[in-house]
Amino acid sequence: MADTVPTDVVVSGLSVSYRSNPIPALDDVTFRLGGGVTSLVGRNGSGKSTMLRILATLQRGFSGDVTILGRDPSSRQDRMTIREQSGYLPQNFLFTPSLTVREFLEYCAWLKAVPRQNLTSRVDDAISAVGLGASHRTKLGALSGGMLRRAGIAQTIINDPELLILDEPASGLDPEQRIALRDLISDLGRNRIVLTSTHLIDEAAMHSDRILMLIEGRVAFDGTPTELAAVDVTGAPGGTPIERAYTGLHMLAAASRESAA
Repeated sequence: MADTVPTDVVVSGLSVSYRSNPIPALDDVTFRLGGGVTSLVGRNGSGKSTMLRILATLQRGFSGDVTILGRDPSSRQDRMTIREQSGYLPQNFLFTPSLTVREFLEYCAWLKAVPRQNLTSRVDDAISAVGLGASHRTKLGALSGGMLRRAGIAQTIINDPELLILDEPASGLDPEQRIALRDLISDLGRNRIVLTSTHLIDEAAMHSDRILMLIEGRVAFDGTPTELAAVDVTGAPGGTPIERAYTGLHMLAAASRESAA
């Protein structure tokens, strides 16, 4: 695992537009990420996946400035370096069901150019970190949903990255599996940057040091879970304080759109 808090990720004035949609996917987004776990939250279509693809260097075609681990993702050489220092888990990651956990991770280590002399130890460390030691010879197709997500996270850390990007890692998991995954993500964020996306605000509050909330491509909130829970929007429905704040900020954004129309 990384031994020091890594270089920041810096986003300034980031905007993305698609011809098929008059509303920008991202609109003048600015933030800085340091060590710890940050949850990118928002409803479907808020711009979360676009943001993650840009930070994973999988999407270009944006305006504004982005610096990832001190590198410029618009530079081909820098993109390669960023990828060597990062791990990315898409919401639906591809895998071969017939491969065992160990075989899958050995293949991922090869793809990420892990030196041959370090391959076995890196695979062992990744398996141990995600708690799959007892299942390392199990075929991926035989794993439960929670264990499969753990295998997916294991491949993101096989290269000992400074930055982890996890897109909806708890998708499809039951409550018990979510709790186990939450603890894993918190542990991974102790000495690296972890950016995870979710549309479940209570889930984000339980494992995050920071919440970055997007509404229609704009930053609507940036702060700690405690700070978000303290946001008081009169008349907002919801159960917990943080749910009411989340719903209330969406209500305010909708009211602002209506008044501007």
